Amino acid sequence: MAMPLIHLTEIELASRTSLCLLVDLSDFSHAGLRHLESLLSSSERQQYANIVADTERKRRQTTRAVLRLVLGQLTGVSPAQVRLGIGKHGKPYMISPRDVGFSVSHSSAFSLLAFAEDAKIGCDIERNAPLDELHGLSKVVLHPEEAETIFNLNGRAAQDAFLRNWVRKEAVLKAMGVGFSVDPTQLKVGLESSEIQLRLADDDAAVSVFNLHCTTPAEGYLAAVASPYPACQWRTLSI
Repeated sequence: MAMPLIHLTEIELASRTSLCLLVDLSDFSHAGLRHLESLLSSSERQQYANIVADTERKRRQTTRAVLRLVLGQLTGVSPAQVRLGIGKHGKPYMISPRDVGFSVSHSSAFSLLAFAEDAKIGCDIERNAPLDELHGLSKVVLHPEEAETIFNLNGRAAQDAFLRNWVRKEAVLKAMGVGFSVDPTQLKVGLESSEIQLRLADDDAAVSVFNLHCTTPAEGYLAAVASPYPACQWRTLSI
């Protein structure tokens, strides 16, 4: 079943609820892409100009422009006036009196944007494709207990479980704002639990509690979002 459609002007953040917006980048016309590109800052244009691959450059430009549109709608400023900063480990954040956490992920023709008020949030979307080097990937991605669980499965079931674990883990790493500065094999998120508690190895006093939500936002894709909130809304964005 397709996710419910929501128009840009209808977007708002419910209290203690994550909002995840699926964007089909193939829906944008050439004129639409040019308009979105005009919303980017000069530094963003320069940054994306350095991406050689045309498809990847357009994907990142379009997604950043859509992010500006949504943040502008949520905070009442024009998209071009949205001010973005970069955190210690490279995660962007909005410089605004209103605390709106956000996260962005891309895969093929789709982008996923996640938002939460007064909260850290992370998201990931991946295409469900065969993984030729599953055992090799497990050594750099999976916690030993996760690896044991997944490799007790066979064939496609093991691949599906790996992808589910991966999107959940990347969503958490992005929500924590640390990305791959943390060894993912030291982080256990599992496959099913909806609430997990995590502590960074270099910060024994800080415990982060995240709720994890997974869905199939489009045929052949899997997505996850991590935030402190137990409620999550999934929508397809129409601009």
